[in-house]
Amino acid sequence: YFDHGHVVTLNTDNRLMSGVMLVDEYAHAASRLGFSLIELAAVARNGFESAFAPWYERRNMLAAFDAALPAILARQ
Repeated sequence: YFDHGHVVTLNTDNRLMSGVMLVDEYAHAASRLGFSLIELAAVARNGFESAFAPWYERRNMLAAFDAALPAILARQ
């Protein structure tokens, strides 16, 4: 779906009940599905854009994400 331009996000339904952690989902997407760091960043940004939160909160989360991303990508 991601490769066809669909909005993709990674989530956990209930990490305390399922034992699935979001970081594990990102690791799985990288190791088993071949997502690059740039693609994972796009997926993460999709999550902020699609969050069930008021627009002003999403805007603030997106601004913080966009500000932090260059440093994250520089470490690869």
